[in-house]
Amino acid sequence: MIEKWYSLPRVGIKSRNISVQIRTLVSTNLVKFGIAPDYSINFESTTTEYLFEQEDASSTNVKYLGVLEVTENVDEIALNFGEKSYVLPKEIFVENASAILKSIFNVDIHREKAEDLKTIVFIPNSEILYVSSYGKIPIIVVEDKLNFYEHYITIDGSTYRSGVLTTTNSRQIQVEEIPILLSTNFLMTKSYTISLGTKKYSYNQSVPVFGWNKIILYSDGSITDTTLSWRLKVSNTPLDFLLNEDRFYVLDISGNVYSVNLKTRKVNHLGGVEGAFKFSKHGSDVFLCSQNLCYHVRETSLEKVDQHHIEESEAHFFYPSISSLQNTGFGVFLGKTFLGNELIFIYVLNDKLRILTDVGTWEVFLKE
Repeated sequence: MIEKWYSLPRVGIKSRNISVQIRTLVSTNLVKFGIAPDYSINFESTTTEYLFEQEDASSTNVKYLGVLEVTENVDEIALNFGEKSYVLPKEIFVENASAILKSIFNVDIHREKAEDLKTIVFIPNSEILYVSSYGKIPIIVVEDKLNFYEHYITIDGSTYRSGVLTTTNSRQIQVEEIPILLSTNFLMTKSYTISLGTKKYSYNQSVPVFGWNKIILYSDGSITDTTLSWRLKVSNTPLDFLLNEDRFYVLDISGNVYSVNLKTRKVNHLGGVEGAFKFSKHGSDVFLCSQNLCYHVRETSLEKVDQHHIEESEAHFFYPSISSLQNTGFGVFLGKTFLGNELIFIYVLNDKLRILTDVGTWEVFLKE
């Protein structure tokens, strides 16, 4: 697979203060044009090595196009390639990256040249390379404390690869879409649920987005258990949520806060909080944070507390009380690691958070 990446024309990327988000955006668009990005060059250091080395270009038949300098400032992106220079507001670059890079390299889209490419996932600590099913960038270097599996792991522990789901007792089931849950009577994917008895498909009323032990949360604010024996409408589209023993708390995009007693399935509307962005757990207590105030979340009410509980806004994170996951318009990121373009499903099982993307399964231990 590395040889296939080597066969593409490539360009050196000389970067200054470039975030993983911008780096991924540049890489994805270059690969779209049939160009392999090489990040082995750096303003501050030349010791960082990725998939390719610029000095090897002369000893191969590879076409080396030159060096693209990328500088990221607070609000601007500067690009330099030969005699071409651009300084653009960051928002403009993000929205028009494909057209801008196409203009710089004067190329048409040649995605067909890279159809059989697969992204290499590199685990530095173990020096292990995985070949993923993804193919839009050459390499993903995984941060410490983050595990990667090239197959998909469902909530029940089954594994899925190449269209085949293998259950925990080694039974194999053919399924076209990536599954998220297998039960005795059904198999659930993001789009539909299959009855294992009748083989009938039923499309999900809304998209399952998160699982927490035996609870599944949907994009419309509904919850159910992993047997699908009941379903409860709690809120509008959830912005954040938290499970605390037998209480499930939901903050929706309208700022409304709800408490669900999972034993009785009773829903309490606790009120609305403008600017609220996350829940926070301290011992057995649950708090709701906004940009101006913090509230102690009770079973049936919200109680204002001292300002020392206020936390910095994490509204740019996806379900911030559980993870520091960022789901942008051009990728899913956890810390400095690019996880993929498409977020398929997330779930918590015991003390592990698993994130399913179009690259594979990512796993991180939850913070206390």
